[in-house]
Amino acid sequence: MEKINLSVVILTRNESKNIRDCIISVNQLADEIIVIDDFSEDNTVEIAKQMGVKVIVKKMENEGIHRNWAYAQAKNSWG
Repeated sequence: MEKINLSVVILTRNESKNIRDCIISVNQLADEIIVIDDFSEDNTVEIAKQMGVKVIVKKMENEGIHRNWAYAQAKNSWG
């Protein structure tokens, strides 16, 4: 399957049990996967980095502002 110009932004906090499956579910489709982590206390960040996706750690102060900031990090536009 050929990857398309699609960015997937995943917001996380303590998702070590789910992050691998989440990334796998979009890995063959999207040409960019970004994990925005809210200072997880488990190994969410390490797992995501091992899977080769872009990882940014940023504290979430307000969900809407955080989500909009996260979307702005994507290389592919949407709309």
